[in-house]
Amino acid sequence: MCMSITSAKVPCFNLLIVAAFALVGCAGHSDFMTKVPQGAPAVAALPDRATVVFVRDSGFGFAVNFSIIDQAGNLLGDAVARAHFALTLPAGRYFFFARGGENTDVVQAEVGVGRLYYVHVIPNAGAWLARVELDPIKPNEQDARALPDWLATTDHLAPLIPKVAASVAETPLPDWASKAWSSLSLSDQAAHTLAPNDGWLLPPPPPSAPTVSVPDARGPGTPRQQAIPHY
Repeated sequence: MCMSITSAKVPCFNLLIVAAFALVGCAGHSDFMTKVPQGAPAVAALPDRATVVFVRDSGFGFAVNFSIIDQAGNLLGDAVARAHFALTLPAGRYFFFARGGENTDVVQAEVGVGRLYYVHVIPNAGAWLARVELDPIKPNEQDARALPDWLATTDHLAPLIPKVAASVAETPLPDWASKAWSSLSLSDQAAHTLAPNDGWLLPPPPPSAPTVSVPDARGPGTPRQQAIPHY
């Protein structure tokens, strides 16, 4: 259970403990987001839209929310600790910026309809506040195997006031956004880019349970395969 860090006077040593807890923490909260009702359909691909999912699986730095905005300054949602949310967009080229801690990070996404795209929101330690890293997840990457677990164990949130991100065709990058992107090296730009084929047609499947051989009741030495369930 999380505790409030807005309590009254406490000794300095206790403040250090509270500060450390705020970094390790648990689930976060945002007044701009609401929890999707239990039993609602999971995030899925739409035939006439692209879907971009931002997932922040870690509870580290839970007191700091990272706002996801576009180059027009529209607040698309808050990346809250141990939560995920999805945006639905027409096909096109988009830039997404994360702000709220000690830095700004950016992802470029060229998305196509009928596909699911995922961006891992990673909090890192900063001097005073958490720093943010946006890591696009591609189907052939190691992190893709963790996606089903991340989605199952984080809160599914939605913006209270949904907005559609502005594409580059609609709103060219202003100076601040262009500088944020151009500050990355060419290799970092490639690592921060989603191409149309980097999306899933279906949500990533959970990993299959491994099997082991166990003795069969029909007789000694006769093995049979049994799945090991995941808990």
